[in-house]
Amino acid sequence: MTLEKLSSFLDVILAGDNQAPSGEALIAALEMAYIEIANKTNALKLLTEDPDLSIIRKGPGRTFVRIPKLPKDPTDELDIDSELVPAVARYIASYISKDKAGIHLGIANNIIIDYNAKVEAYVAYIQEQAEDDGVVEHA
Repeated sequence: MTLEKLSSFLDVILAGDNQAPSGEALIAALEMAYIEIANKTNALKLLTEDPDLSIIRKGPGRTFVRIPKLPKDPTDELDIDSELVPAVARYIASYISKDKAGIHLGIANNIIIDYNAKVEAYVAYIQEQAEDDGVVEHA
């Protein structure tokens, strides 16, 4: 999803509430949401083995979780797994909403819980395959 589409989605989920941010305010809110996501998930797109990137924390195995890059243009794709874009939008909405902040936050957290379960299953599968192939050594 692009920054432009995220802005439109925010207009939809904030209809009848406070107005969605735009311009630099949207970028600032996006940055905060990215930090929330990077702290709470092992987003596959954010996993890296390069410790010289903007690392926010350690990930599974020998990986690190990097901070997503902010878009420079409205048509730039968001630097996050597509399944997490709704969580990003809901975090931003929770920062802005006057009456439904808790609802948006709850939805964001549920998206993250579901996503994390999928990633844990995927990582376990990959590790199992590596063990079956004799690639992983046990300590």
